[in-house]
Amino acid sequence: MEKKSFIRKLGSLSLVSKLLIVIVVLAVMQYKYVFVPAVVNNQPIFSWSYIARLHELGGPTVMDGLIRERLVRQAAKESGIEVSDEELNVEIDKWAERFEESGGFESWLSDQGLMRKDFEEQITLNLIIERLVEDLVEVTDEEVEESDA
Repeated sequence: MEKKSFIRKLGSLSLVSKLLIVIVVLAVMQYKYVFVPAVVNNQPIFSWSYIARLHELGGPTVMDGLIRERLVRQAAKESGIEVSDEELNVEIDKWAERFEESGGFESWLSDQGLMRKDFEEQITLNLIIERLVEDLVEVTDEEVEESDA
């Protein structure tokens, strides 16, 4: 009886409403991992449970990092600061030289649990920060001499 009632209600919906329902169902099917990132023995692990656990384990630290990164990128955009591929490669090469004797740069990245792309993003952010700060910090000749001593 309930099934017939549902079908009658569905039949009374406008074409736009039916299309909207189809679109929502297809979107949920296409992007189900957004809602259910994993299923264990037919039991779903919902994304909100996953996110809550991540937040417990390190959420504030991760969020602070994301906020800082966003602020740095916004300041760089406002200041017209960009890092070219050439500049990035020069910096990456400096890092690679440090690890030539101890198994190589790629091995070091792997040992650190880093993907090369993530490392490049971090180096890019560091270069941007250096440029943002260099106008704010003045180093005198005396300070340079003291640091060399």
